[in-house]
Amino acid sequence: MALKLLTEDVADVPVSLLEKAAKLWVRENRFMPKAAELIALAREAGSDTFRGTNAAVEQLEDHCARLNQLDWCRGQWRVVKTNEGHHTVERVTARAAVA
Repeated sequence: MALKLLTEDVADVPVSLLEKAAKLWVRENRFMPKAAELIALAREAGSDTFRGTNAAVEQLEDHCARLNQLDWCRGQWRVVKTNEGHHTVERVTARAAVA
């Protein structure tokens, strides 16, 4: 039952990151982890994976490209860099397109 609950709690964590987290946990611990502990390790593994790369920005751009191919929102979405240096998806309005 504990294993079933654990798997339900970590179901939204990408499998590749969950696998890395589980391997890290097994190397350093001999007891069953809590979901929060595995999620924290997966988050660390994910940040190490994408740090210093443009993978996340490329994923956002791919997502915008898919949205922009739909008839109801053709050409309305783009990736922009915020003042804090992060990237986000923004809907292009008539005023934004002129600026």
